[in-house]
Amino acid sequence: MILDACESTNASLKKLGEDGAPHGSWISARMQTHGRGRMGRSWEAKPGNLFLSVLVRISDPIPLTWIPLQSGISVVDAVLQNTSVSSLKIKWPNDLVVVEGGVLKKVGGILCEGVGQKGSSFVVIGIGLNCKSHPNVDQPTTSLGIDVDQIRPKILEAILKPYEEGLLLPDLIRERFLKHSVLVSGAPLEWKDHMGQDHVGIFLELGPMGELRVEMGSEIKSLYSEEIKLKPIRLNQTV
Repeated sequence: MILDACESTNASLKKLGEDGAPHGSWISARMQTHGRGRMGRSWEAKPGNLFLSVLVRISDPIPLTWIPLQSGISVVDAVLQNTSVSSLKIKWPNDLVVVEGGVLKKVGGILCEGVGQKGSSFVVIGIGLNCKSHPNVDQPTTSLGIDVDQIRPKILEAILKPYEEGLLLPDLIRERFLKHSVLVSGAPLEWKDHMGQDHVGIFLELGPMGELRVEMGSEIKSLYSEEIKLKPIRLNQTV
């Protein structure tokens, strides 16, 4: 379903899901008035960009923390395989980025929200992608210069494919994510903890829940939802 406008495609689809909407249901809007990003951030919604939410009901025994990573893989695959865009990467856990002139620029993001209890639960996968224009926010952004109506069905197909073909496997997601990740093993990271304190470390690998495993001196630490910064950027060039 494509709407001319709504407050939030995620919020609208969550209501439909609670009323029993089946797996694979989706809502897209040409404009959002109250779009949200991770950690409650607002995201400016300009016409010509993609605002899409997809409902998935998961029967596979997989930690839900892998869903945002798989969703990022699906979006990147759809864009690279169906447009002239030659480089699109994922910045853990949910940012879609390109590197222009050595600067990491955000072109979109993914917000996954789990709803309900075991047996009746579902996940809404929200995708925002700067197809035509980019917002003016407190970080570098850019747009991909692609047609939203052409890429929407390709992204929808790519999002649902792993669920339909039994490919929702942590080892496979880890392999594909690292292929598309802007992070490389050994990259220096900075992040803030939940108390606002700054830390530095070295990226090692993805853990069993999709978390970042980082080395801090003699200590190995897991990051689950922290905001990370890459300094300096060491771009993963594997395609």
